[in-house]
Amino acid sequence: MTAEDQTQSTKRRRNRVAIQPIHLQERDLDMLLSISHGRYLSVSALEWLHYPGWRECYKAYLDDRKIDTSATYYPAPKLYKRLRALREGPTPFVYRLARSVERATVVFNRLLDAYALTEAGAELLCAHRGFELAQLWYEEPRKRASKNFEHSVAIGSIELLASQFSQPVM
Repeated sequence: MTAEDQTQSTKRRRNRVAIQPIHLQERDLDMLLSISHGRYLSVSALEWLHYPGWRECYKAYLDDRKIDTSATYYPAPKLYKRLRALREGPTPFVYRLARSVERATVVFNRLLDAYALTEAGAELLCAHRGFELAQLWYEEPRKRASKNFEHSVAIGSIELLASQFSQPVM
């Protein structure tokens, strides 16, 4: 391999890793609003709230789990693509918060990441949805105790999911 071939290979690798810009969609704004209401939301909670096709994927996972007890459910890759674009653009709208290892299992699994809204994300919601900045919850990244953090993620997910199911269907 020549030096030129090696340089081309490196450029291709960098292009694959480079973030692809997205067009902001209503669903992106809905996700930002959900993160503001829930404060910290896991990827799976965002999928449940904003991607209607999650149920079929989860049913397939449950069928796989009957055969292979080590099977793990992963949310849709397109959701990760959207979240990555929202957090790695020139102005991040969300923060990704890595979660600890899942305990009480025989198979190693890291919990799905959680997301929190940034001030820029809150300002975007103000501009597009007419909120006042004081009405939205956002935060700057900081260290937090893992148990308190896991508790906050659980509370946010449960409150938002419960509110979704308690709304009358029209």
